[in-house]
Amino acid sequence: MKQWLMNLEWIKRVIPCRIESNFPLNDWNKTWEYARLKGLDSETISFLWRMLHDVLPTRSRLYHMRMPRIENENCQKFDVPDTIQHSLTTCQDSIFVFQWLQRGINRLSNRDLSAEDILFLNFPPTNTLAMVWFTATVFQQIWKIKAKGKRPLLVEIRAEVEARINLLRKTKIGYVADTVKIMV
Repeated sequence: MKQWLMNLEWIKRVIPCRIESNFPLNDWNKTWEYARLKGLDSETISFLWRMLHDVLPTRSRLYHMRMPRIENENCQKFDVPDTIQHSLTTCQDSIFVFQWLQRGINRLSNRDLSAEDILFLNFPPTNTLAMVWFTATVFQQIWKIKAKGKRPLLVEIRAEVEARINLLRKTKIGYVADTVKIMV
């Protein structure tokens, strides 16, 4: 019986993952809860998990993994480390798309959320599914386009988001579509 209790005590002491250690002020319980909200499809949940765990294959990550042909960790176009935050929020190739996303999130939340807040899904508790869905959809599109070596264009990403909103209307969480449309 005592051994069983000791195992329970060990479970309570969860060791934080690397990203949690790097950003200790973030409310990770809320972030992990939002990243797997009921209504998000498996592809979106998988993308959010990889993004939040900082395991998307950025140049910085590949360089530190000592991958061949990756000579430095910098963005191919700009002389700054190519991290997930850079790639999705501050890179000159994707900054206009991110600013559009940020304006939409801020409009719905009535707050002035930072890039880090949006990247870590630090949203207010109302309309959370809509904000997470919109954020994940935009970030996925930025990532897919940049992975092909192309520049993400706002007009293309907006068209893809609107097409996905139309598909969203036909699902169990179709009620979220009108809220997302406010952000677009």
